[in-house]
Amino acid sequence: MTSVETAEAPRGWGQGENPGLGLGTRTLARLALRWSRYVAWEDLDAVKTRSWRLFARTEVYDAWLIAWPTGGAIQLHDHGESSGAIVVVSGVLEETRIQTNAAGLHEPTRRALVADGVPTSFSSHHVHDVTNTGPATALSLHVYSPRLTTMTFYDLLGDTLIVHHRDEVAGDEPEARPSAARYEPRSSPSWS
Repeated sequence: MTSVETAEAPRGWGQGENPGLGLGTRTLARLALRWSRYVAWEDLDAVKTRSWRLFARTEVYDAWLIAWPTGGAIQLHDHGESSGAIVVVSGVLEETRIQTNAAGLHEPTRRALVADGVPTSFSSHHVHDVTNTGPATALSLHVYSPRLTTMTFYDLLGDTLIVHHRDEVAGDEPEARPSAARYEPRSSPSWS
């Protein structure tokens, strides 16, 4: 893996903010969009498993560059107390969001995320999965605020969301990331 330099925090983006409160989803989306124009992953087509690199980190947010080989996926999960934004830099990803209907039942809704410069954002405890359904390796930039410290993974059984497991970041190393981020589903989810 080629290293990616950790970006400096742009002026006005997070400095002086309260780390406990984090940034709003609109600000995260603008930040992800701005940085997505400058990110690259050397030898992207050689990526064989979903891989990630820290792109930027402040007390208020962190940003991760994620490479998705064809078929690469992460099971249903949330980002704990962190809100986030995603921009697909290249390729096509499919996101499945779990919505709660009026009856209180959980149901999946799918949508394509494509490299069109349009970020998608979400609030804390948002549950989704992401899969590369395209013909080529995809690249995406993810920005979280407050910084990502926990992820809870789920299974959807019928219309019931069941906690699979939860992971926490053990330290504050630049490579710190919930270990479950390495988790690949036993099989690709098939939403009907």
